[in-house]
Amino acid sequence: MGIRGPKPGGPRVGGRQRGTPNKLSTTVRAAVLEAFEQLGGVDFLVKIGTEEPKTFVTLLAKVLPTQVDSPGEQHITFSWLSEIDGATRGIPCEVGQKT
Repeated sequence: MGIRGPKPGGPRVGGRQRGTPNKLSTTVRAAVLEAFEQLGGVDFLVKIGTEEPKTFVTLLAKVLPTQVDSPGEQHITFSWLSEIDGATRGIPCEVGQKT
């Protein structure tokens, strides 16, 4: 049985050229952005964040970068919304610490 396709490292033939966006992805992205605007834009996101925090955090996790490169040691302060104990809400903590 023979090997299908060109030899590895050979010239690339057929298909889209590198860097050409997928037409379906572009169409879907435009449709989602249009729906976002019709639903209220930022106000819609605020409403989701208030009424359905788990849904909002899932969305947030998908759009935030998973790795941040920084030029040295920096201290970052943030707050967790705790579903367990309302008294812990808004307590700032350092990265890596648990409240």
